[in-house]
Amino acid sequence: MINPESELFVWGPIDGRPIYISYFMIAIAKNMPRLYKYKWPEILFYFIKDKMTFISDFRDLRKSGRSHFMTWLMNEGNFKKLRNDYNKAADELKQFQSKISKEFLGSLSNKLLYDILDEWQKLYIDFWAVGLVPEMANWGGEQILKERLHKKIINEKDFINAFEKLSAPEGISFYQEEELDLLRLKEYEKTAEFKGLIREHSKKYFWLRNSYFEQKELEETYFRKVLSEEQDAHNKIKEISGFPQRIISEKDDVVKKYRLDKETAKIAKQLSYSVWWQDNRKKHIFMSNHYIDLFLKEISERKNIPFLDLKFYWPIEIAALLKNNKKISSKEISERKKFVLIHYYKDTLAYKTGKEEKELVKPFLAEKADKTSVIIKGMVVSTGHGNVKGNVKILLSPRNIKKMDEGDILVAPMTSPDYIVAMKKAAAIVTDHGGMTSHAAIVSRELKIPCIVNTKMATKTLKDNDLVEVDTSKGIVKILKRKN
Repeated sequence: MINPESELFVWGPIDGRPIYISYFMIAIAKNMPRLYKYKWPEILFYFIKDKMTFISDFRDLRKSGRSHFMTWLMNEGNFKKLRNDYNKAADELKQFQSKISKEFLGSLSNKLLYDILDEWQKLYIDFWAVGLVPEMANWGGEQILKERLHKKIINEKDFINAFEKLSAPEGISFYQEEELDLLRLKEYEKTAEFKGLIREHSKKYFWLRNSYFEQKELEETYFRKVLSEEQDAHNKIKEISGFPQRIISEKDDVVKKYRLDKETAKIAKQLSYSVWWQDNRKKHIFMSNHYIDLFLKEISERKNIPFLDLKFYWPIEIAALLKNNKKISSKEISERKKFVLIHYYKDTLAYKTGKEEKELVKPFLAEKADKTSVIIKGMVVSTGHGNVKGNVKILLSPRNIKKMDEGDILVAPMTSPDYIVAMKKAAAIVTDHGGMTSHAAIVSRELKIPCIVNTKMATKTLKDNDLVEVDTSKGIVKILKRKN
């Protein structure tokens, strides 16, 4: 059992529903170790109402991560195979999903619907199996690069700056990709061609605001509105287009300045690629979440089961419902909506609820904050343009982004892609959890704003509208004035 007193890797709590992460856990337990050699350590993944939290022993994650990184990222032959496997899995999944629509599913018999679902699930789990390798490798690669850099760079501020640049992805994120594509339509906004161009854009990026909690099919009107409010398209196109070359140039400067050897430079390059890879994977996940909803909505209508209830089924239970009309009792679904534990340990994957399972996670919930402290320490992952001051806005959910104003300090347990709107408004980002290659770290560097992660208690110590200073030279958040 994971020791609550050990160094923990914590992902969450964030908004989530079990069905959207179920395939990830199945791949961890079965396909990934079979295909890519190494296993994940023990995992507790629990859902309390609308929130989900992933917990594992960080030392065990790093140990397994080192094996993944050295085997699959640093070995040229294995790296080539891994990329080919990923591209093949992503392409097959995307091609299969291109045939799926509400109308198509509605036209199928129960047997054919079952067959289509079964084939899609296999493709999606195969995609997850290979897509999990870079995620695991990141934890090992980050540690390996840190150890090597610390031997070369003594000053902590210089180290943070060097690591920030070396680990930055050289490719643009999928959010930057969409933004760039949309900005390029600005010059056509008042032409006859625009209607067709914006329609194609919405077809390509309709999934952009999807998450592990809910799916939002964006329509043309959304993208039209975003583009109509854009006043500086030319300069933004130039900035995003030039982003990869700027990152490469900054990395070259760091390598030359600290005379890094070829092995260290290669580790940095492979780590940054792996970080980009993990972001690319999220694009496919959010696309696939749309198709999960299409399946569930069709099954909901056929079986007269509430759509939300189906989000608490396990994939094998969805299949059994379709094939044998085997339903989960209303009482069980009610319990799952309150609490569910997904426990992976020694090749065994359990999905259950109940008093015993609640007892397993209790030790991880007993966190207390020091309300008297005016200094919160964390890890600097983006220096931005220097220290900033601003009012705190605590977002325990991206559904609360409306309370964010331009220039506020975004404080969250962690960030995920569905936080992006709030992150773009923030003057700085502070999170309870995360590391050098976390989502908050990557996005804050893209936005060129300060970011401090791994504070443990920021969301519990701070309150909305507290005035704070985010000091990246010292790695602290200082409370200047508390909101009464």
